[in-house]
Amino acid sequence: MASVDQREENMPRVIEAAIWCFENIGIEKTTRVLIAKQAGVTVRSLQRYFGTLENLIVEAIGVYMQRYSDSLQSELNQLVESNANGYEQLIAFLRNHLNYYRPDMPASLVVHEMELYFLKHDIPLTLLYQKIFNSKTQRSVIGELFKKGLDDGSIKKRSDIEVIYAYLVTTFPGMIIRISMMGAAYKHVPTTVTTEMIFDKYIEILDSLIKA
Repeated sequence: MASVDQREENMPRVIEAAIWCFENIGIEKTTRVLIAKQAGVTVRSLQRYFGTLENLIVEAIGVYMQRYSDSLQSELNQLVESNANGYEQLIAFLRNHLNYYRPDMPASLVVHEMELYFLKHDIPLTLLYQKIFNSKTQRSVIGELFKKGLDDGSIKKRSDIEVIYAYLVTTFPGMIIRISMMGAAYKHVPTTVTTEMIFDKYIEILDSLIKA
C-alpha cells in the first residue's frame, strides 16, 4: 500500500520534472536521467511508472497542452466579457502574445518541438492531435474570433476570405516561433527592430486585409 501511495505522489512530480526539462533544456535533449534528477526519484522508478521514455513524454505533453489550453480559454473569456466586436477581440488576442510569450517565448517553442519530436520518432501524430484537439488551441481561438468578426460585420467578407484566414493561422504562429528562436539565438546581433515593431507591422497588414 505504501508503494502505491508513493507512486501516486511521485508521478505528478515526474510529470512536472519532464515539463521543466521541455522548457529549459528542450524535448529532444530530455532524458530519463535528467527527469529523475529533477524529480528526485530513481530512473528505475520512472520505468516502473511509465515504461518507456516515449510514454512519459507523451503523458507530459498532454498535461502541458491542457495548461496551454486553459490559459488560452481564460484569455478568450476575458475578451468575450469586454463586449468588443470580433475584429477588436481578434487583434487584442494577437497583441496579447507580446506579453504571453516573453522573454524568449518558451511555450511557443515547446509546442513546436512537440510536433518535431513526434515526427522524428515516428510516433503517430494522431496521439499528439488528441492531446491538442481535446483542448483549446491558439488556432481554435483565432478561428472563433475570426468567425465572430465575420458574423458581426467587423471583418469584411471578401471572395478570398478563406485564403486570408489560412494566411492568418499559418503566418501568425510561424512569426511567433521565428521571433522566439531569433531572440534566443541572435541576442548578440545589434538591431533597432523590436518585437513590438514587428507585431505592429503585422497588425497593419492584417488591418488592410480584413478590417471592415
